[in-house]
Amino acid sequence: LGTALVATFAFGLTAMIIYLRSSDALMSVSRANLENMANLEAQRISAEMGLGFESNDTLASSFLSLRQSGALTRQNASSVLQQKLLANPQWIGVGTLWEPDAFDGKDAEFVDTDGHDASGRFMSYWAWQDGTPVQEALRGYDVPGDGDWYLQPRASKKPAVLEPYSYEIGGRRILMTTLATPIVEGDHFLGVMTVDFALQS
Repeated sequence: LGTALVATFAFGLTAMIIYLRSSDALMSVSRANLENMANLEAQRISAEMGLGFESNDTLASSFLSLRQSGALTRQNASSVLQQKLLANPQWIGVGTLWEPDAFDGKDAEFVDTDGHDASGRFMSYWAWQDGTPVQEALRGYDVPGDGDWYLQPRASKKPAVLEPYSYEIGGRRILMTTLATPIVEGDHFLGVMTVDFALQS
């Protein structure tokens, strides 16, 4: 009986030690796997954001060059943004907003026309709505908070990543973030280029 009790105790103690060591090893492996997954996801998101800023920089430079040569029209610029959205279905929207008369000096001719608001300023915003790209006039760009995607780059003349916010696209409120890049000529702020990501994606 004594031998049986000692053997049972020894086996139980051994089993418990093996269980604890296995559990620690499993936790270490799981933690390492989770860290690897988190790093991979962070790299993916970083790459997406890098692509967004790269697109903003390219479009801003192109628009400035074409504007100086007089070869850029609002329709052409808007078409370029639409094509950029079509080429990047992972984005929720892409757009630009220029200071009053900074784009072509023709704001008065575009008051309340398609894709413009009552200011007539050049703005073009393309976003996905039920799988179809649609153009809408921008809203709230001069309101602190709602318009931080425009106001922050205008004030700092530096690119900005906005805190998540809710914005209405096609009649639906979407939680998203915006990568905003100022369009600057010399030291003069002319406008902003934006790429939007839905937080769901």
